[in-house]
Amino acid sequence: MNLKIFMVSILLIATLISSGCTNIDNPLSPLPFVCPDFDGLRMSDSSIAQYVKKSDIEDYVLKSDSNTIEIEVIDMPPYTIACEKGDEAGENVKHWYCREIEIKEKLIDENGDIISTWEKTITIVFDENGGYLKTIC
Repeated sequence: MNLKIFMVSILLIATLISSGCTNIDNPLSPLPFVCPDFDGLRMSDSSIAQYVKKSDIEDYVLKSDSNTIEIEVIDMPPYTIACEKGDEAGENVKHWYCREIEIKEKLIDENGDIISTWEKTITIVFDENGGYLKTIC
């Protein structure tokens, strides 16, 4: 009986971890990853590339109840993240996709203590004019 409960528990934990619905520090934590909404974020452009500034993403501070969620872009070039027109199944060819942005979220309580951290890869989607549409998590 104990072995059966143990095996079911391990299976449940593995399922939660693989789904991305748990935090890294404590897989049993009920606190979910928050898919960030970058409302108001604009894509920048130059004569040779479309991009989003890493600092613009990190400047967003999200709120969850009385807690704060800080975002850090990890494993990326120092200043900008390249974006490209949709060219994959399910994408819109008029929209811009800033793909494979690895972020780390920190949930911080009102006392400044870090409650949880998550790491996730996201894609930020912009319309044809560089306006924010959505985040895919």
